Amino acid sequence: MIAEEIKTLMLVEDEMIIAIGKKMELEKYGYNVIHANTGEQSVTLSTENREIDLILMDIDLGKGIDGTEAAALIIKEKDIPVLFMSSHMEPEVVEKTERITSYGYVVKSSSITVLDASIKMAFKLFDAQKEINKQNMLIKAGNENLRVTIEDLEIGRNRLASIFRAAPTGIGVVTDRILVEINQRICEMTGYQEEELIGRNARFLYPTQEDFDSVGIEKYEQIKHKGTGTVETRWKCKDGKVIDLLLSSTPLDVNDFGKGVTFTALDITELKQAKRIEEEITANLNSLLNNRKESIWSIDSNYNYIILNDFYKEAYYSVYNVVLKNGMNALDALPPEQVELWKSKYNEALSGEAIVFEFTNPGNQNYKVSLNPVFTDKEVTGVTALSIDITDRKQTEELLKSNEAQYQQMFQTNVAIKLIIDPDDGQLVDVNNAASEFYGYDKQKLCSMKISDINILSQDEVKLEMDNAKDEKRLYFNFKHRLASGEIRDVEVYSGPINSENKTLLYSIIHDITMSKKAEDLIKQTRKNYETFFDSIDDFLFVLDEQGNIIHTNSTVIDRLGYSVEELSGQSVLMVHTPECREEAGRIVGEMLAGTADFCPVPIMTKSGNQIPVETRVSPGVWNGKSAIFGVTKDISRVQLSEEKFSKLFHLNPSACGLSDLDDHTYLEVNEAFYNLLGFGKNEVIGRTATDLGILSSEAINVIMSKADSQGNVRNVEAKLKAKNGEVKHVLLSSENIFVQDKGYRFTAISDITERKIAEDKIKSLLEEKELILKEVHHRIKNNMNTLIGILSLQADTLDDKLCKEALEDAEGRVGSMMILYDKLYQSDNFSEVSVKEYLPPLVTEVLNNFPNSNVINLNIDVDDFIMGVKEIQTLGIIINELLTNVMKYAFTGRDSGLIKFSLKENKREITLTLQDNGNGLPLGFDINKTKGFGLVLIKMLTQQLDGSFTIENHNGTRSVIKFTL
Repeated sequence: MIAEEIKTLMLVEDEMIIAIGKKMELEKYGYNVIHANTGEQSVTLSTENREIDLILMDIDLGKGIDGTEAAALIIKEKDIPVLFMSSHMEPEVVEKTERITSYGYVVKSSSITVLDASIKMAFKLFDAQKEINKQNMLIKAGNENLRVTIEDLEIGRNRLASIFRAAPTGIGVVTDRILVEINQRICEMTGYQEEELIGRNARFLYPTQEDFDSVGIEKYEQIKHKGTGTVETRWKCKDGKVIDLLLSSTPLDVNDFGKGVTFTALDITELKQAKRIEEEITANLNSLLNNRKESIWSIDSNYNYIILNDFYKEAYYSVYNVVLKNGMNALDALPPEQVELWKSKYNEALSGEAIVFEFTNPGNQNYKVSLNPVFTDKEVTGVTALSIDITDRKQTEELLKSNEAQYQQMFQTNVAIKLIIDPDDGQLVDVNNAASEFYGYDKQKLCSMKISDINILSQDEVKLEMDNAKDEKRLYFNFKHRLASGEIRDVEVYSGPINSENKTLLYSIIHDITMSKKAEDLIKQTRKNYETFFDSIDDFLFVLDEQGNIIHTNSTVIDRLGYSVEELSGQSVLMVHTPECREEAGRIVGEMLAGTADFCPVPIMTKSGNQIPVETRVSPGVWNGKSAIFGVTKDISRVQLSEEKFSKLFHLNPSACGLSDLDDHTYLEVNEAFYNLLGFGKNEVIGRTATDLGILSSEAINVIMSKADSQGNVRNVEAKLKAKNGEVKHVLLSSENIFVQDKGYRFTAISDITERKIAEDKIKSLLEEKELILKEVHHRIKNNMNTLIGILSLQADTLDDKLCKEALEDAEGRVGSMMILYDKLYQSDNFSEVSVKEYLPPLVTEVLNNFPNSNVINLNIDVDDFIMGVKEIQTLGIIINELLTNVMKYAFTGRDSGLIKFSLKENKREITLTLQDNGNGLPLGFDINKTKGFGLVLIKMLTQQLDGSFTIENHNGTRSVIKFTL
């Protein structure tokens, strides 16, 4: 037979007599006992001695750290069971031990049998806790993996939600044209709150029934053929404003529109307005160009005509009999003898220089031609030309010489604004009627002014430009002129020298171009806004010609792919794919343009060779007046990463995980841990529900799933699952609803806590056993105290010696006082405090009833209702017992009746106890400091323990007063 292992206990007790007694008792029960008399010593011994199996720890250890502090330090360094042993039963003391991992609490006065049982239970609880800790570590690891999985799912869900919320385009879902989900952008566009839109038919957003019906017919017809539909329509906002929209839709299920349709709504009101303005501007520009009586045209760097006004085409045809058209080569339209002249002039302007020259056509008409380079991104891309018929000027010069009257008639009646200026001082020499009408001054006033009074440039700047015109260095100018009303107008000025009476003057023809300048500025701003919007999009945007060559891209393409604009411009878009994938990409793009494919999944490649997984969609359009292809390529690498992470976390998770259909609850996928936990094979699970498998009752499913449906998730719900073999598994079940477009799924994770539940049930049983032991202890203590009172009473009755008899009766009274207190504590939920009004009056009455003459004594009790600590009230109870005993013994000797007034008052924590009798009073010469009576000595000692004062004096009998502070 193997001998039972001897357990080593460390007894921590500051009272040496109690420690020696307990040590002897425990050693008789087969324990090896080590003694420590302070908290500090217990910490040292536990560190030095590794053989200690359990610690019996007193709480109140006098000076230094108390038992709970010592236990905390020991447990921090060493996993060892601690059993607290104390005479304290106050709740706050017991509560201090509950903050520490302990294994019981034993009253110090308990018998060795109770103490031994508590020690053995502590060892059982310690072993059970170690097993629970082991299980908790496994559960914690499973829960951590579950947490990571759920967090990743939540991250993916949050990303989709953030895209939905942050998208600059309105996004929503409709079912049978009922709005079921929208993002904030739609609320901003329409002025409605989300709750005003959700659940309503989309009809109320359309200004007319016709708008509503046409969208439904056209869009859904497109969806049937191409899978997506895009239409332009209108919505009516909450404030009554009507906005233009580009509405794009795609069904969640192409085979069942009833499952819902996702749509995007792009507010194109400003774009439509800009387009209308652009059309108006274009019309105005065409009107300005075609109503001008000068020839205006523009060529590109290859001499091809881009712009031709009607006046130029008519004038050209009248001279050369050639019909000019946009795109025609300007040199090819010229007679051979003029090609070199014009080519050299065009080349000079294409080099970046503005030039002016005079030209006489075969019809003997004289022209002043201005050629100005056109800059795009600091590069010359073409030439604009202005040809002014100066035949009139030439004739004017001749007429000035020959016929002044004829000159004046021609000058004044011309509808063009004309000025004659002296270039030396800027004086206006002559103006025509058109000038007076334009500037708002009469002719006399104008001729008294200088050109610097009209031109807003400084006098020095005006003088410089007049010199340029006089020397024919420059003949065409853009100025700002001030009218008589103060209004500033943009003008273009054609100015050149003429001779009059041996003096050189400037002959200036002026055209008001204010409207065309404003139109030009608006076009520039519109283009700038478009470029800003184009470059702010995170997706890769491509504009291609009909051959698939790159015309334009946004900054995302340049920044992320690493190419420069020059490297991409004019190149095939297939260059951004790997060589082996280019043929496939080209084929799918063709299918998308034909309407037989939705998107191209072929990845694109950066200049450095890194591949980016994408989805590309293309659509035909127009760019700069020519047919083009627009491509939008979306980076899906993060989506792929999220899917891969979820897959690994799902299948490698030690917790059982399942993914089921939210509508019919059938399992779509489960992990290996699911099969291992419940014992099913894959073919038995996929496509079936938990009810079908019998792992969870339909009632339990309804309770758990209804909560999941209402909240979207459940967390750590305890449930019982039945495995295939019938074994019941206790589990913690968590689930989360996941939505992908219009399809709902439920992710469920299960942690097996069967072993933990078994351990918890075992602990619960042990605690119930401990509770029974504590009740038995209380019962025995009460019986023992009654027995002790009975023994003292019986012993007193057997004695003839009066002093001995009185001593036993005094002891009996003191034990009775302690028993009343104990009885009150046991009945109370709070072991640290007692109601004074509940405790003291019964105590006073009980003490008086112990005396045979109590029936002739009138008792007057006046006690305030307040709470006092057990330690103080126990001491006070002994004092009251002693005072009343003295009164009943000596105050009423030789009297038939008496009066005792007992008073206990509290004022701001100041306590005053007064005991007044109307008896015989104190004996003559009584001195409290010299008395040797045990009762009064005990009262003085206990009062000193309360840090209070005690006085006794003759006052119509005897009056005792005790004062102390709580």
